[in-house]
Amino acid sequence: MSSVDNDVSDLLRRLSRADHAAPSASSSSSQRRREPQHGAAGGRQHHEELKHFAQTTSLHGVPRVISARSVVGRVFWSTVCLAAFLMFLGNSASLLHQYRSYPKKV
Repeated sequence: MSSVDNDVSDLLRRLSRADHAAPSASSSSSQRRREPQHGAAGGRQHHEELKHFAQTTSLHGVPRVISARSVVGRVFWSTVCLAAFLMFLGNSASLLHQYRSYPKKV
């Protein structure tokens, strides 16, 4: 198992524990975590979909963004992914421009 797989599974374990943790008896109702009020297709479902996507995608940077343990790490990996995507778009545009120029060799 790679380190990314370990990081993702560790993150999922921590999230699972946080989701199932019971609020303490001393906490008042105003201090308890409130569930999002988005109905059946709420934020919790989107969060689960995002986790599933991050685990199963073939995009190499996305799991690193999701499993980053700090905000700095998340920003770093987001920047790396965005830069790679922008380079892909630039190269694709350049290649398309070259293809559409119809160069002629004599």
